[in-house]
Amino acid sequence: MMSQANAKRPLLPHDEPADRGVTPPVADLTHKPITTSRGRRRRARVRSHLRSVVSLGGCSALVALLIAGCGASKTVSARHESSSSPSAAPSWMSYQRPASASIVTSQIQVPTRDGTDLGCTMFRPAVGGAPAPGKFPVIVSNFWPYYTRSQYGNPAQNPNAKFFAQHGYIDLVCSMRGTYNSSGTFPGWFMPSDVTDDYDIVEWAASQPWSSGRIGQEGASYGGINTLKAAAARPPHLVAIAPQFAFQDAYLGYFYPGGIPNDISQSPAQGVQDYRGTTPERQNATWSAHPLDDAFWQKASVPTDKINVPTLMIGGWLDYMLVGDIANYLSLPRSDGWLVMGPWEHATEPPATLEPMLLAWFDHWLKGLPDAPLPSARVTSFEMSAHGGNGWTEMPSYPPADASSVRYDFNTDQTLAGTAGPAGTKSYVVNPHDGPPAICFPPGGGPCDPTSDMAKADAKRLTFTSSPLNAAMVLVGSMEVHLRAALSATDGDLVVKVEDVAPDGTVHQASVGYLKASHRLSQSTPAAVVPNQPTDFVISVWPMDWRLPKGDRLRLSVTSGDYPKIAADAPSGTVTVATGQDGSFVDLIAQNLG
Repeated sequence: MMSQANAKRPLLPHDEPADRGVTPPVADLTHKPITTSRGRRRRARVRSHLRSVVSLGGCSALVALLIAGCGASKTVSARHESSSSPSAAPSWMSYQRPASASIVTSQIQVPTRDGTDLGCTMFRPAVGGAPAPGKFPVIVSNFWPYYTRSQYGNPAQNPNAKFFAQHGYIDLVCSMRGTYNSSGTFPGWFMPSDVTDDYDIVEWAASQPWSSGRIGQEGASYGGINTLKAAAARPPHLVAIAPQFAFQDAYLGYFYPGGIPNDISQSPAQGVQDYRGTTPERQNATWSAHPLDDAFWQKASVPTDKINVPTLMIGGWLDYMLVGDIANYLSLPRSDGWLVMGPWEHATEPPATLEPMLLAWFDHWLKGLPDAPLPSARVTSFEMSAHGGNGWTEMPSYPPADASSVRYDFNTDQTLAGTAGPAGTKSYVVNPHDGPPAICFPPGGGPCDPTSDMAKADAKRLTFTSSPLNAAMVLVGSMEVHLRAALSATDGDLVVKVEDVAPDGTVHQASVGYLKASHRLSQSTPAAVVPNQPTDFVISVWPMDWRLPKGDRLRLSVTSGDYPKIAADAPSGTVTVATGQDGSFVDLIAQNLG
């Protein structure tokens, strides 16, 4: 699937070794020559990193194709332009097999190595109201702490577990220690006992007389994170996994995007009132006590590179953990990993879509059924757009090899172009309450609307917009925004939104990136900003698969808030952005569809 070198760079094909992808400060908005020349660094980047880009008098070939007036046209390999009708899902996503059994459930206790008993609901295939005879493969579903009075209630209502049992699997739905009917005390979120308990469930299940010894695991959110961590611990009888909507880096991937704390409204602990051993207030205080990327977060993160079983990673382009969905897939060390990215918010994929994928996956790996298909491509992605999406696409990799790196400069006239104009600056006033964001917690009915028009909000932001595209373009991969800016305060929050501007002026967000200014050099060792001194910042934008049709314009919007996704903690003041020659720019990955 990927080389080890590629696995270490989960978001962009840029290989510069730096802590979280940052560059040192440069102190000159007037572009006077300095020893460590920004222009020299940019030229080196072009030589080292841009793929399949041909110079056309200062414009890349791809930019020339896409932006009116930039230069001559030249074909670049990419997807088909037609977007008149969405593409149907590939056939493997519609796999079906008739249900073969009814269900019987029972409450059991699974022992762990330290004597704590975990309460589990076991779903078994049944005949005539009694457990069916024989041995069956076992699936562990959604091992998480959410089976509580205040959240999901009785685990016996788990729909995936019922589905699996009807199709000839035994499914275990277990409560984490200190929750629901498990003994012990809940130690806090994402603690080492999550992994050891999960490991013990897998191995206990493999040793039972009703078990075939072939164990799979699946789950979403916390359940997906535990699925990945359990696989990384390598229990001998775990055969295959299907994690969904899971972070990899606990710090950057959810709690502190770009080093900026999530707003308290984004805390998943808010609704939990009946854990034994903690409270929402205590849990939130623990997270707040670790504002830097320290050992606490590193232990909570997922060591995906240790996984040695087939993995089907499922995520969504509207998921607030989508960075982890992609990073987990790209970090898998084996060739038997697949990725599905749908048009879903966090853990909201419909059962009619999820169940056939999971059934095909586990039928193949746990039952060995010859007709159970694997995904027909390594990456299956729903191509997003402001116009309802272009349906499902398949790629051999993410981003695909035929995509090109493209550079756009931020110009003083607020255009986004393939050629830098005269040097200058543009400023905006910090608004930490800028929002609402397009993606946040909780999904569905929360404060965020992925379909909202950003035009009104953009009027108060600093925006840079391209000319209308001469051909459709798909933004596929992530991008790096190289922002050269002077802040009036010693710190600040930098937010960049990637947007699609339609001919009628409506604006939709395609992606977003965050960076706390003092974390520009390291997420573990902050460095204060010198007020009013030009400084370089590199902002990593979340991955995407977004189509801009011919005639639309690409926009990058710069601001200092995305409330309530991130806390409104940016100091008041101004941000002055260097534009034009040797100013700010963006490196993106795109496919031209001309």
